[in-house]
Amino acid sequence: MVYFLCSFYKEAEEIILYYNLKKEFSYSSFQIFCNEYIKLIISGIGKINAACAIGYIGRETVKNSEDIIINIGICGGRSRNIGEGILVNKIIDVDTKREFYPDIILKHEFEEGTLQTFTTPVVDGNVKDICDMEGSAFFECASKFFENHQIAIIKVVSDKADGSKVELKCLGELIKKNMSKVNSYIKNYENVFYKEKFLSDVCIRNMEKLVRVLRLTESQKIEIKRAMVAYKIRNNKEFDFSGFLKLEVKIKNDGKKYFSKLINDMWA
Repeated sequence: MVYFLCSFYKEAEEIILYYNLKKEFSYSSFQIFCNEYIKLIISGIGKINAACAIGYIGRETVKNSEDIIINIGICGGRSRNIGEGILVNKIIDVDTKREFYPDIILKHEFEEGTLQTFTTPVVDGNVKDICDMEGSAFFECASKFFENHQIAIIKVVSDKADGSKVELKCLGELIKKNMSKVNSYIKNYENVFYKEKFLSDVCIRNMEKLVRVLRLTESQKIEIKRAMVAYKIRNNKEFDFSGFLKLEVKIKNDGKKYFSKLINDMWA
């Protein structure tokens, strides 16, 4: 299943038309459009609305390891071209100063960039790259239900973040110009993850054994899985853990040392 989250209808309209989505009757406060393979939810503007919408998806839908969830919407961009599509590789929540890093491990046709999420619209152009009002909450909440590589944020530049007026009727055209790239990104994802069970049972068992052997934390376990997914995409084969499974860890520092070497080897 492909999940889209947009903050208002004009952001969603061209996606609805492109995939011929139909409005779904729902008792929730969200507008939902879907077909057999795609579900789009309109959250409303702002971090709280985005978080609530992700919570709804997490609670009300059956998720699979091959699913992907994408936040598509407009953004301000001081030095970007109007209509430019950006695949976000770093997110900064301006209020909390927290930073998030999506896993971009697939080939794509977008430019990449850093997204700052603000609580209120930016009108003075004071942004590092691009800015919005939902991205950080979307990513942080989606991470509770999906693996990092299943989450993407694609932003389309609508203004210079300088307070200039944005015509609503033009927003759909900006999204429309990027829909072929969006669809290509989804197809690349499906070609990798929909073919078969992406990680074999043997690989998963070896990773679980490795966690015990090296006495790893839950966050380290997640990091190994992320590195394993990226390794297989790059090399079209699974990483050979055999040398690490024979290691003996007597003290905590040994586990940290071997873990660092393992991660370096997988990303090399």
